[in-house]
Amino acid sequence: MVVPYIGITGVMGRSQAIFISASALNLMPGSGRQIMMGVLASSKTLAGQSNKYPHLYPPMKNLPEIFASDPRFLNLIHYSTDTPLLLREEIFKIIRLFKERKNGLNGFQLNIPWPSISHLEDIKNAFPKLKFVLQIGPEAFEKAGHSPKKVRDMASDYMPFVDYFLLDKSAGFNKPLDAEALRPYLRELSDLFIIGLSIAGGLGPDTLHLAEPLIQEFPDLSIDAQSALQTNNALNANRSVEYIRQALKMYKKYE
Repeated sequence: MVVPYIGITGVMGRSQAIFISASALNLMPGSGRQIMMGVLASSKTLAGQSNKYPHLYPPMKNLPEIFASDPRFLNLIHYSTDTPLLLREEIFKIIRLFKERKNGLNGFQLNIPWPSISHLEDIKNAFPKLKFVLQIGPEAFEKAGHSPKKVRDMASDYMPFVDYFLLDKSAGFNKPLDAEALRPYLRELSDLFIIGLSIAGGLGPDTLHLAEPLIQEFPDLSIDAQSALQTNNALNANRSVEYIRQALKMYKKYE
C-alpha cells in the first residue's frame, strides 16, 4: 500500500528528529498520511569524506541514530552518487550499516537521473520491504525531452521497483514550484496504476499555496520540502513543524 506523505528533508540529528516527530504526532491524528523524514547522503559521505554542504549531510556513521521505528513515519535516505555504476553496491553498504544498528530505515529516495533498472531490481529483490522514491529532477526531465508522455514511458520501466515518483524541478535549491508546468506530468503518471506521486519545489509553511492547485486535482499527492524549511542554510525544526501544520490544513480542505 502506498501512503501519501508530508516530507521534510535535511534532518541532521537525533534530537532534531525527536522534536519534529513528537510535534508532528500531536498534529496528525486521523490524517491518513505519513511524515517523511529525509536524511541526505551521498557517495562522498559514504566514503567518509566531507560533502560540500556539511550542514545538510550528516556523517554516515551517525545516520542510524537519527531514525526511530514508527509506522507513522517514512524514514528515507535521500541518496545521490558520483558513481552511478556502483549504485547497487553503495546502497547495499548503507543497508548493512543500518542492519548492524537495527534502526528504522524504511527506504531510499534516489536523487539520480534514471538510474540502472537492474540495480534497482537487485536491491528490491534483496530487500522487498524497502520503499523507493525516484526523483525526476532537472536532468531527468531534460533526458526525457521535457515531454510528459516520454517521462511516463520512461517511468513505467521502473514500476515494479519504485513506490513513488517525485517531480522536482528545483532539486533542493528553492526554485518555486510551478503547478501548471507539473500538472501534465502528474496526469500522465497518474495512469500508472498504484503508484505514489510527490512534488517539491520551494515548499514551506509560507508557500504551500503553490502546491494547492495540484492538491485539488490529486488529493493523494505527497509533498516534500527542504530549502524553504532552512534558516542560515540548516533545517529549522520549528519551521518544519509549522509546515506540517499548514500542510495538514491544506489537505483537510480536499478530503
